[in-house]
Amino acid sequence: MSLGIGFSCCDQKSTVEVNGALLTKNAGNFDDGNAAANGSLITVGGFDDPFSPLNPSYTDDHERYDLSSFVSFGDTSIVVKTSNASKDDNIFLSTFYVSSLAAVNEDPNPAPEPGILGLLGMGLIGLRFGKKSKK
Repeated sequence: MSLGIGFSCCDQKSTVEVNGALLTKNAGNFDDGNAAANGSLITVGGFDDPFSPLNPSYTDDHERYDLSSFVSFGDTSIVVKTSNASKDDNIFLSTFYVSSLAAVNEDPNPAPEPGILGLLGMGLIGLRFGKKSKK
C-alpha cells in the first residue's frame, strides 16, 4: 500500500491502522517536497521507494508499506483507518497492489438517507390516523 499525503511538514504526521493493528504513527513528512514549509509539501509512497518498516520513525516512513503481515489466508477484507492528530494533513491517495482478485466495495451498512426516514415516518403517522378515523 502507498499513501499520498499533502501539507505534511515539520513533525505533522498521521496514524494508520490495518485490520485494527498499528502500521505507523508517523505517516507524513516532506519526503517529496521542495521546502520545509506548511502547505508546500507533499509525500507519496512510490514504487521505487523502499518499504517502510513496521511503525517506522518519522524520517524512515516513506509512505510505502508491505501489508502481508496484516492479512491471513482466507481474509475477505482489509480495513485501513487513518487519523491525523494535528488535523492539518490530508491523505488524498491510497493505492494497493494485490496479487489476486480484488474489489473496492461500498460500505455494507450505510446509514439511511434522511428522506427515506421521513417517508417512513409519514407512512406510520398516516396509518395511525387512518385507523382512528375508521372507528
